[in-house]
Amino acid sequence: MIAPVLMIGKFKEEDIEKIKKIYTRIISFENYPDHDDFAQIYFDHFKIGINAAKVLAAYGHKKAIHITGPERYASAHYRKNGFIRGSRKSGIEYVILESKMNFNGGFVLADQVANLVTHRKFTAVFAANDWMAIGLIQALRNRGIEVPDQVSVLSVDNIPLASQFAPALTTYSLDANMVIAECFSLMDMAEGSEEDIKFHKRIILQPRLITRDTLKKLETGSTDN
Repeated sequence: MIAPVLMIGKFKEEDIEKIKKIYTRIISFENYPDHDDFAQIYFDHFKIGINAAKVLAAYGHKKAIHITGPERYASAHYRKNGFIRGSRKSGIEYVILESKMNFNGGFVLADQVANLVTHRKFTAVFAANDWMAIGLIQALRNRGIEVPDQVSVLSVDNIPLASQFAPALTTYSLDANMVIAECFSLMDMAEGSEEDIKFHKRIILQPRLITRDTLKKLETGSTDN
């Protein structure tokens, strides 16, 4: 068997072409829409964004802020575009704010978010990941804005701190065990085979929404549009 190479992280196009010349069996953990000649295992980040807008709309939110990371990160890019698509479909007015995808990235956006909540009556935030959400919530608390009483927060990743932080985060779980299991399954199926056809497939995984304390259902008439 020709052992596969695992591509972890986002690669530049020229680097992908170099890898393809050396290896005939490749497994990527990122989505490359323009490549169909190696296996790809990834979560549907675009659908996460669409579903986030749908969930916020179901909770009665009509004005939402999306805090996201730089465009170079595939997950941030697809989640943002999915959220924009979902917001338009659900009739949600939205604002996009960009920062780093870490605690400080969320923390430094607090002034802008607080202004939108206080003066423009935005009632929800969809954060690109849990660390941004936690940083934002802490900074909003320092400004006297409480989650979820004054603004709801929905996030992605379900890191261990998400359930321990107060208030506990409502977030999408991206189970790494699912990725590992699919990877080993793909490798097992191809063992002893000279064919590479199984390494031309896409395995798209679906996240699971974990409902906790940061998402609040609005009562009819509680928003000012």
